[in-house]
Amino acid sequence: MNVLQTWQRWTETFGQERHLIGASFFRIGAGLTLLYQYLINYHQRHYLYGPNAVWPYDRFLEKLREAGSFSLYAFSNHPMVFEAIFHLGILVTALWVLGWRTRIMTPLTYIFLWSLHERNPTLWDGGDNVLQIVMVYAIFANLGAHFSLDAERRREMTHRRPNTWQQIAAMCHNGAMLAFALQLCIVYATAGLYKVQGEMWQSGTALYYVMRVDEFTWPGYSERVYLNVPLIVASSYATVAFQVSFPFLFFLNRWTRRLALLAAFGFHLGIALFMGLITFSAIMISIELALVSDDEYRSLGRWFRDLGVGIWRRFAVRVVGPSHKDLLEPFRVQVFYDNGCPFCQRTLVRLQKLDWLGLLEPIPFRQPGVVEHYGLDETRIEARIQARSINDSEPAEGIGAFRLIASRLPALWPMWPFLYISEHLGIGQRLYDWVAARRQTIPVQCTSSCGLESAEPYDRTSIKPTSPELWVNHMSVRCDG
Repeated sequence: MNVLQTWQRWTETFGQERHLIGASFFRIGAGLTLLYQYLINYHQRHYLYGPNAVWPYDRFLEKLREAGSFSLYAFSNHPMVFEAIFHLGILVTALWVLGWRTRIMTPLTYIFLWSLHERNPTLWDGGDNVLQIVMVYAIFANLGAHFSLDAERRREMTHRRPNTWQQIAAMCHNGAMLAFALQLCIVYATAGLYKVQGEMWQSGTALYYVMRVDEFTWPGYSERVYLNVPLIVASSYATVAFQVSFPFLFFLNRWTRRLALLAAFGFHLGIALFMGLITFSAIMISIELALVSDDEYRSLGRWFRDLGVGIWRRFAVRVVGPSHKDLLEPFRVQVFYDNGCPFCQRTLVRLQKLDWLGLLEPIPFRQPGVVEHYGLDETRIEARIQARSINDSEPAEGIGAFRLIASRLPALWPMWPFLYISEHLGIGQRLYDWVAARRQTIPVQCTSSCGLESAEPYDRTSIKPTSPELWVNHMSVRCDG
């Protein structure tokens, strides 16, 4: 019995996926780095990777045979085959970044990365070696839980009770995250122990000679570092101390783990700036982002949100004055959304979190009296979300409504030009309709003895829409049979 209870506690503890936000950041960071590698060499792809590239095709095949390796580029030396594989690699990596069918795209991205590396292994800066190892672990991880096209499907499944296979998948994910951490510890510990044996690192002059190499320098700024003797000696010793101590700090407790990760972020940012190893640093930072816990990311998100709200409130008071609420009244936007659609409700919750100036007024159109009160077309509003400012007579709908909403939320101002262009090109509305047609709504199935009740008809003066979830409580389904 004790063994069974221990096993149940173990499965409950490790059967829940952890570090999901960090795993998603790893996918985005590593994927964007790979896309950068593809695109910066795009115009020279024939010279670098093609059948008649600088690395001879015959030598490439011979190397594969000697190493017992493989590459998709070895299937044929025809230029059209090369073009197809190269562009397919870009497409697969882009879908991986977007998080579409992540479980499938992760091993495919790894295959295309390996194939490209084998075709010309001289063009990389060392980060690819770590990434190729980590990508093996990533195949078993859930990299699409957040910031992905797969995230919505995952949220729909969270309401179901976890089964055995889901618990096994969660254990594989947690094991992959642990493998990420162990791999990073091995990299740092090995590098640090090798440095300890070096005479230049022992004397504190190693970084001086590294930064004097023209290939690894930042003109105009590197000189200010390597000419400062105390700084260069301290930096050399700090580098060795950081790398050797990283494994111990990471696993000691949560505070030393945070210190180790912060030092790692600063370490690789310095390498990117002063040595120009951008892709190496980007890959290492992407791996380190996966090791930050979900609670820590949420705490950081709340801190930045509160900071942003405080800044905008001070801005409004100083620029507009103490009566800024009254002056902002003409800029308020009424948002008519489908409160029978869980996806729509979650979207409104996220938008309200970004409504730092309090300019959005969410109104559920299915609440009795709303359609008649505002003169809405029920057929059109069931198909598309609608929004209008206080001074507008006709509401904007679909992508136009989101453009109007984005104009009131400072955090979404960078998206406004893209929404405007996509709306006028017609692409945005088509994409919106495609997503809206596939959203799920809560059906109300009743017989003749069933009806939809409301405590009272909609009255804007008596009911204040504070949160989309609260509107669900205003409605009740009455069934007598």
